[in-house]
Amino acid sequence: MRAGYTMAILAALAAGSGCMRGADTDAARKKSGEHLLAIMKVSVVTAADNSDRWPDRASALFVRGFLGPEILANPRIGKQVIDITKADFAAAAQAERDARNAEMEAMAISGDAKRQQERRAIIEKWHALSDGIEEKCDYVLGTAGVAADPYGRTDLGTLVIAWEKPQGLKDGINIIFGDWKVQFVPLADLPKVFELNNTLRRDKGFPEIALKDGLPVAGPQPATGS
Repeated sequence: MRAGYTMAILAALAAGSGCMRGADTDAARKKSGEHLLAIMKVSVVTAADNSDRWPDRASALFVRGFLGPEILANPRIGKQVIDITKADFAAAAQAERDARNAEMEAMAISGDAKRQQERRAIIEKWHALSDGIEEKCDYVLGTAGVAADPYGRTDLGTLVIAWEKPQGLKDGINIIFGDWKVQFVPLADLPKVFELNNTLRRDKGFPEIALKDGLPVAGPQPATGS
């Protein structure tokens, strides 16, 4: 983890204050779109540095120091930073590092069942902590299992990359697509948008986004410890 980014995150956590009132304004909606663009930019850079493998979750980018707690908090619902203590951040960051190391070690000890089990336990610990951070985030990154398309045959304008959690939002949500465009989608139109996205994902062999009553409830689950 980069020390400078980590110190900035800890400072932001310490400086975070309570909710603002009447936050869902045009300015807040625009600011939230900027947060999605920041998540997209970091995800693309991470994929480029990781053999075109996209990050599985926003929580992994957070604990690695690439996204601050203010970026994962939605100004439309009046939040300035996500609600996580410095101690919990430090514990999650260590667990994520341990999980990445365990992944690499697991490839070298494929014939040792006991050591493989120990490595799986380390990865599962990170998954559990990651789940807790994801619950606190106001955005969902839906790129787990998504692969780069070197031939340009993916309809990037249909592929959903990240979105605002709908909870607490009455009129619609911001979504960023694979073509880098942020679009505000009314709640009534969300089922169509996400069904088209999942149809594309099925065609490409990508994991689908879980839906309930046409609304997104979770991003694709990570297959590994990242």
